[in-house]
Amino acid sequence: MASVILAIDIDAGSSIIRCTGYEYHGISYNIYSGEPYHAQERSTKQPSSTLSSCVKAIDGICHTIQMTSFTSSTGYLRIHEVLSAIDRCIDEVLLLLRQSILQDSSFQIVAIGFSTSAMNLIGVDMSGEPVGESATVSYACNREEVVKECQSLKIELGPEKLHELYQRTGVPMSAAYATPQLLAFYANEKNQSLISNIYRWQTISNICLYRWSGKPHFHMPISISEASLMGLLNSRTCAWDDDIIDILERCCDVVPRSEDDDVFGDDIDLLPPVADFDVALPYLKNGIPPYCDDGSENSYWDRWPELRPSVVSLFLGVGDGVAANMGSLADCSSMDVVIDGDSSESTSRGVAMMIARSMRQRPDLPHQCQSLAKEPLVVAHEAKAKTAWRVEAEHWRSVISAQESPIAMGAPECG
Repeated sequence: MASVILAIDIDAGSSIIRCTGYEYHGISYNIYSGEPYHAQERSTKQPSSTLSSCVKAIDGICHTIQMTSFTSSTGYLRIHEVLSAIDRCIDEVLLLLRQSILQDSSFQIVAIGFSTSAMNLIGVDMSGEPVGESATVSYACNREEVVKECQSLKIELGPEKLHELYQRTGVPMSAAYATPQLLAFYANEKNQSLISNIYRWQTISNICLYRWSGKPHFHMPISISEASLMGLLNSRTCAWDDDIIDILERCCDVVPRSEDDDVFGDDIDLLPPVADFDVALPYLKNGIPPYCDDGSENSYWDRWPELRPSVVSLFLGVGDGVAANMGSLADCSSMDVVIDGDSSESTSRGVAMMIARSMRQRPDLPHQCQSLAKEPLVVAHEAKAKTAWRVEAEHWRSVISAQESPIAMGAPECG
């Protein structure tokens, strides 16, 4: 039976959404249960470059939807259209798998993962649904009120404080990042009806996972990789930055939760917890359920029967920068690789490689730590700067070759 990984590339910058099928070769462990998916035994201690041989794009198993993800005049995400396009891409790829490439053999979807372009946040209600396009935060923001908010913050904080924030978060204070956009959103009286309906801010990939996994009562975490793109995360502690939270508390009611949380102890009201991209949560590691947590039918159960088996793992999204860097290593071993920009092919392959690495971890290792997030910091630099990578025997190490401080695009080592 062929094992298949689905890699979803949400590339808002080039206006495409793509789903690609990769055949996975190697022993696969469910990192929640520790059970092997199939019996093709391989060593887990191989050079990281061999991951490229573990995942191979399946000819013809790819579907791309061209669309404009942002409203050009405002930078708002066309979130409902984006979510619909993602579902349609999966529809088409599963149809291709059923009808075409594996006619003479069976196949099993074992994992789904995402890469997302730049940063995005979407206000959702208590049912996990977006409250509206105006309640979206994106790197494409160009609204005047956000630019003014950003300028006010710079004056208030001063050069020294701004430099300290930049060193911790990895991004400058800019209208393209979340802090000024959130402040401007909550300060706008026209948004009061939307604000009253916002339960939490989530990413595109998180909204998809929440829907597919039956809308669990647990809060869907954001991956450290995606969180590091927002300008809200302290990349040294892998937690929301205290000073940024203090700024947001002025109008956003962003305060530590009072109730006990056995899963995520430092949860924040409007911002979800952060976690490794392959965090071992039961509702992400056992396929899609027939029913949602409220007892209603899960529409995806009938729509995607290939995702029902318990061997299917859902992975949190990662930034497209780190995925493209991973994917570019496909044919390299023990050398430096320098990339300028990325491509959708490299990005999708990188997602599949990251998933393959996680699935190849030995089940006797602590499953909460079986993540690339425990490797050294993965970085990319502001505005088209280059990142160099060295491929080593057991893990990746970033080799920095830029003049400015890095923007964290992947998951820092968290101790």
